[in-house]
Amino acid sequence: MISETVIWGGSQVGEYIVQADRQFRVQIMPGRMIRAWPEPQVHPLPAWAGQWIGGIRRVVVDERWDLVAEVGNTQVAVDLGIVTNIEAVELCIDGPVTASSPPGRYEIRTDSELVVVLIGETSCRAAHGRLINGLGSGYEGDGRMHEAEDFIFVRGYRGALAWSEDAQAEEWHGFSTSEVYRIDWQAPPTTTSQIAPGSVF
Repeated sequence: MISETVIWGGSQVGEYIVQADRQFRVQIMPGRMIRAWPEPQVHPLPAWAGQWIGGIRRVVVDERWDLVAEVGNTQVAVDLGIVTNIEAVELCIDGPVTASSPPGRYEIRTDSELVVVLIGETSCRAAHGRLINGLGSGYEGDGRMHEAEDFIFVRGYRGALAWSEDAQAEEWHGFSTSEVYRIDWQAPPTTTSQIAPGSVF
């Protein structure tokens, strides 16, 4: 995971795990909109869970987190304790995404393609699919991950990927994409390998 020392409404769009008196999941959305929940979720949820939090307030490691949320027509203040750790678990990023990027799952989107890249500690796998005309949300490709050797993807630019020698031996050649408009990153799972082969489309 990617460690942070402070998050607020102007931080990268995504989700973060914050450790204070207990663990919380914080979601930051465009427009400096923030929501938070206990993680894992408890039932019944506290009244502030999932409600909008003031986007100007900062959550800072080694400082007390006083959460203020709008619940109905009332502001609710909650002391969540001293923050000891902040880890990003999902981010919308600009890139670049290369073989030396932090481990995790990257989804790279263009207006007609989806590239999924899984970066592990010692290997990288990728799959490439094209948008199926008329379906809007479906992609076609062989649906399997192949070893990738060299690649770069940056939002606002064309991307490129070269397959490993093993993949090239199976007649899988490199490719370039049209302009990338979105890159999403997810932290690797903590209990299972994120480089397991299998279908992605």
